[in-house]
Formats: sequence, C-alpha cells, structure tokens
Amino acid sequence: MRADASQEWLRADAWQPALVIVAPFFVNKLIYAYSPGYRVFLVTDYICHILGLGLVYLLLRNSATSLPIPFRLTVPSRKQLAIALSTILVLIGVNVIVLTPFRYLDAHSWRLTRFPAPTNIVVQSFDVTVGTALAGLSEEVVFRFYLINLFLLRRRSLAMAVLLSTLIFAAIHWSYGPGITIFAALAGLIFASIYIATGNLAGPGIVHAGFDAAVFAGGVGALWRIYNQA
Repeated sequence: MRADASQEWLRADAWQPALVIVAPFFVNKLIYAYSPGYRVFLVTDYICHILGLGLVYLLLRNSATSLPIPFRLTVPSRKQLAIALSTILVLIGVNVIVLTPFRYLDAHSWRLTRFPAPTNIVVQSFDVTVGTALAGLSEEVVFRFYLINLFLLRRRSLAMAVLLSTLIFAAIHWSYGPGITIFAALAGLIFASIYIATGNLAGPGIVHAGFDAAVFAGGVGALWRIYNQA
C-alpha cells in the first residue's frame, strides 16, 4: 500500500508535487527579503530555477499519465521568431509607459524587495545572458508547460488552466509590489497565448528571456528616462 501511495503522490496530475515545485519560487523571495543584496538575489534565483527544472523532469520522466500538451522545445520557425521578437518590443514599450504609475503603486504598498543594483560587471553580463535564459526556460517549463497541463489533467478548461497558471506566475512576484505583480500577470497571459498557439516552449521562452535581459541590462530603465524627458 505504501508503494501505491508513493506512485499516487508522484502522478503528473497530483497536487502535492505541484506544491513542492512551485513553493521555492515563493520561498526565495522571503530569503531575499530578509537578506537583501545582489549575491543573495542571484544565488536564490539560480537555485530556484535549477530546482524547478529538475523537479519537473524528475516528476514527468517516468510518468504514466499522458499530457494534454506534450513537451516540445524546438527551434522556432521564422514566423514564430518574428512574433517572439515583436512581442519583446511590445512588452518593453508597455513597461516603459506604465513604469511610473507602477513604481508609485509599488512604493506605497506591501513591497518587501526590489531588484538589486549589480555590483560586478562580469557577473551582471553573465546574468543578463545565461541567467535570463535559465529563468526564461525554467519559468516557462514550470508555469506554462507543467501547470497548464496539471490543470487540464484536473479537468479544468483550457481558459481556466491558462488563467490559474498565470495567476500563480504573477503571485511569485508578490514581494516586488502590486505594480510588478500586475505586469507579470499581463506578461504571463502573453507567454501562455504564444505557448498554446504554437505548442512550443521556445517562443514564450525567447520572449521571457529577451524581456528580462532588457530589464536587467538597464535598457528598459534608459528608455523610461528618455520617455519621461520627451
């Protein structure tokens, strides 16, 4: 009976592994809130993303449950790549426009953390490239591929699966304040739409990583300053 219970716990449609997979994305914000700093931010972020990828792999590698949307990560077509690059520009533009009211909202709310200023140019360069690629891949695997499939297996509609996974994705940004959380929800819906339309994680992964790279490289902040001076 114990073996049967273990197999039940490790099913792709079980709630327990989902809690274990998603929990680190919330816990790392608490760690960073109590120990702010660039190094802590990077260490907790990287551990969280690697752990997320590893746990999803371990859960699904021998799963007997057939997934409604099979795992697919292939080189995008020219059309998919063009859509991804265009979406990055749209997200950057929207972020520049809403940054001022969202910053005000974050500053006058429950915000516990903020993205730290880089302290080392070499580490920052690594994070803007490798780090954002890892974050894009990990979060798309967890919040788009895994969670959408989980909710579909739990007999939720596709629209409800997308909505619930997007709300959870937005919620992991809670410590940065309501402004960033709301923007994360908008971005999550866009990522999910691309994923559902193509069935390929490459598209949302590129958009996610590209936008994060623009933020952490300082590009969005620079455009925001130019926008405010216009």
